[in-house]
Amino acid sequence: MKLLNQFFDKLTQNYRAFLSAVIAIVAITAMVAFVMSRKTAKNEEANQALFMAHKAIEKELTAMAEARAPKAPEAKAKTDKDVADAKTPPVSPETLRFEKLDVDAQLTAGVNQLKAVTEKFEGTRGAFEANLALGNLYFEHGEPAKAVAWLNQAAKSGKTTFDQATAWLALGHAYEDSGKLKEALESYEKALATGEAVAKGEALLSVARSHELLKDTAKARSTYDQVISQLPSSEYAKTAEARKAALE
Repeated sequence: MKLLNQFFDKLTQNYRAFLSAVIAIVAITAMVAFVMSRKTAKNEEANQALFMAHKAIEKELTAMAEARAPKAPEAKAKTDKDVADAKTPPVSPETLRFEKLDVDAQLTAGVNQLKAVTEKFEGTRGAFEANLALGNLYFEHGEPAKAVAWLNQAAKSGKTTFDQATAWLALGHAYEDSGKLKEALESYEKALATGEAVAKGEALLSVARSHELLKDTAKARSTYDQVISQLPSSEYAKTAEARKAALE
């Protein structure tokens, strides 16, 4: 009886331990599921907010493009069919893509919505893309100095090597257009350091160009040689060969 009692005592203790472990696992699983669900919902909300911000920018650019587009001639009479059928060609916001603008003043709604995405949804993919979009918006419209802060945030928050390389390259271009050549070189080198194969050619050419602009001909030539040897028969190699020849 004593042995039997000891057996059942151990069985009860083990059962309680087993039950406690099961309860703990269920609780942890439920917690992880809840967190993942909240994270998914936040990402979806960020993506929706980002979409609306892009639509706002598109609307503002389209309105500006339409205001500048030539108007279709008005019909002088109802019988003037050729003129009456004339229509204004469709207007695309792409026509203003690289035009110098006062981004904050002329694209206010879209810019404010993008900034809201970066603040409200920090850490999400949507926030990364909003930072990148803001940087590119300022850069493409002639305000590279304003692009720097946003592209810097994008580069630091990129989750993949492709995202990081893309942002570092964009940041380098913004620094370069702002006249900050050393900072540009550092950004291009960081893009190269990600190891992202797709960005390698542009990153190497940008590094070489930065050395060239900084009057370091030896490093520029050496980097052009890297492009030629590591990316043979590519457009990058052809560009490097031409740039290197121009240094001679």
